[in-house]
Amino acid sequence: MRSIIVLLTLAILFLMNVSPIISAQSTNINILIDENVEIEGPVTIEYTCNLIACMELELKVINNGIYTNKSDSHRVSWSGLVNGSFSWQVYAEAGIGEEDITSKIIIDDNGTIEMSDLTDNIIFNAENYGDYFYHASPCQMDSCNNLDNINEGMKFTGALDSNIDKDAIKLLGSEGDIILIKNIIFAHDINIELWSVLPESKTIITDFSNYIYEDYYLEYPEGELWLKLIPRNEIGYTPYQFEVIYYDSNNESPDNMELNNPWNHGASLLFGNFYRGQIAASDIEGDSILINAGAKMEIIPICQFSNYVNIEIFFHENDNNILEYLTNIKICPDKIYTSKDTQSIEFRIKSNLTTAWEIGIYSNKNGDGGDLGDAPDYIWENGKIDDNWVIINDNNTEYNGHLGINDDIDIYGLMVKHENGSHIYFNDSIGDISIHIVILDQKTGIIVNYTNGTEIIAPKGIHAIRIEKNNGESGEVNYQFMSPEFVEYRPENIKLEDLSSMFTNFYIFVGIMFLTPMMIVLWWNRNDIKGKYEINSIEQHELKRLEKLRKRISNGVDQEVIISSLHQLGDSPWKSVIQECGNPLIRHMTEQIEVCIWKIEGSKSNILVGIKPYKNIWKMAAIRIFASEGPPIEIKEVTPQMIFQEDEIFLETLEIGKSVFIKISFIDEPKNIDFQISGVVNNVPLAATSSRAISFD
Repeated sequence: MRSIIVLLTLAILFLMNVSPIISAQSTNINILIDENVEIEGPVTIEYTCNLIACMELELKVINNGIYTNKSDSHRVSWSGLVNGSFSWQVYAEAGIGEEDITSKIIIDDNGTIEMSDLTDNIIFNAENYGDYFYHASPCQMDSCNNLDNINEGMKFTGALDSNIDKDAIKLLGSEGDIILIKNIIFAHDINIELWSVLPESKTIITDFSNYIYEDYYLEYPEGELWLKLIPRNEIGYTPYQFEVIYYDSNNESPDNMELNNPWNHGASLLFGNFYRGQIAASDIEGDSILINAGAKMEIIPICQFSNYVNIEIFFHENDNNILEYLTNIKICPDKIYTSKDTQSIEFRIKSNLTTAWEIGIYSNKNGDGGDLGDAPDYIWENGKIDDNWVIINDNNTEYNGHLGINDDIDIYGLMVKHENGSHIYFNDSIGDISIHIVILDQKTGIIVNYTNGTEIIAPKGIHAIRIEKNNGESGEVNYQFMSPEFVEYRPENIKLEDLSSMFTNFYIFVGIMFLTPMMIVLWWNRNDIKGKYEINSIEQHELKRLEKLRKRISNGVDQEVIISSLHQLGDSPWKSVIQECGNPLIRHMTEQIEVCIWKIEGSKSNILVGIKPYKNIWKMAAIRIFASEGPPIEIKEVTPQMIFQEDEIFLETLEIGKSVFIKISFIDEPKNIDFQISGVVNNVPLAATSSRAISFD
């Protein structure tokens, strides 16, 4: 009786078109996968257990309302032709997860399907057997780096209907182009062959038994290229799928040409991007790629090659100089260290095999001023600046930089936009650095003025910012600064009118009136003019005046009095000052300049310095008071007030024949004393120094 009831139950379930296994599932069976699609074409669904066994593993397929169940503890699969609604579910015993099974799915995904049975054999001079296999890739160099889900080639889904069915497919292309065949999947074992076909002959290139699970690149041969799929052993309905990508060899470079070696395709490519290409086995010159870089950079290259290659790396530097870095290497180095003049890096790649390559470079360290690499340590020539220098303007930007070992100076450009020029000054900076604003002649590039970060008026144009380590720092220094403040310079615009013609007669009368006494004085002093009397004699009242000035400088405590006295000394005859002040502690004379240093009477830590240029103006002048022997000298105060740093005092510009006197106070009494004066004379740096150390005692 019980057996009759079971049979009746099974019969009812069959008539209801319900699977007895599914309807009888217990709580110990879980649904791992549940999919439903609308699809057309050949389909294979296969799941393989990764464990020793997957109990209760079952595949349920519903194709146009027809139910099919496959169950096995190791592998379940289904293959067939679908046209419409299609769904499938995978079940397994509780405790088995989706990660415990491996899937193989052949299903069309916006690709191309075999609409009618393909020819079984290769056809000579075929015309219409490969029309939908021509798909040129739009992705060359970096053109697809930022695109998602790009359809680079063509995905084809077909099927062998039986163990006697074959499919032969013609792949379009031109000789020398590159074809990529990848992602080959099939339901049952088949042989896949590539053939080179000429008008009256055909040659097998390769079979795919060794390339099923990897990308296969080949050079399009002379004639035609055919792909042939052949069943292996006795098989049933066998769907298959593969992708074909076609790369045009005449459209590789940025200027839509074949990529040449060495590089001749214009400007270098962007730093930080990845670039890719392919080399045909017949291309003996290979490919090259030129990527923008910077000076003194630590660069990390990322390189991938599908076959064996030979690589050469070159630096492109200033003035079109090309420097060899590495040659005859098989893989890219872990790091590349660029030279001080590097502007870009060229990779030259050769291979005797058809090869795909991908190259990119990046750096873990930021460059100076937000640019690539190290900022130059020199000012551009002839007023012509280029991309090697970062140009700073009034955009309120924060700039960061780095001064490394043996890297003491960074130079930036400074853009002044105001028609009348600008007042410029820097806010606080971060780092042990000093910032100098250097004013340049816009035509010649000659330095005409400078300041160490204090306010200065700069005319319209591009000037320079010089950043330097403080105190001779030899280690590494990181720094940060903001764009300087720019305030337009507004000169007084007073319009003057020439009315001198109205006073011509008055000028003549006044001229005669003032010249008459001068003629009388010249007559009285005619003997002196002829040289009969000593013209350099010093009157007693002049000596008394100089003596008073010297005492004011020695004994005065009022800064205004001392400054006034120093200015009066500068206006006095040089020889008179030397005669009154006595023999200098140091006296240095050249045809260009004379420097004298006196100890100030009654003081152990004050000196008076006199400087007189003779033949030329000294620009950007500075004087160092130092000790080449013994303890260093530290300056406490300079009168009149001047900018000084440690033992160096900045004098600005020294005029021809004009004497300059300054009083210098030291923190401690020095043991020995030397000096060095420097500046720019006729656009040439010039310096003078004492011949030996002088004891301060």
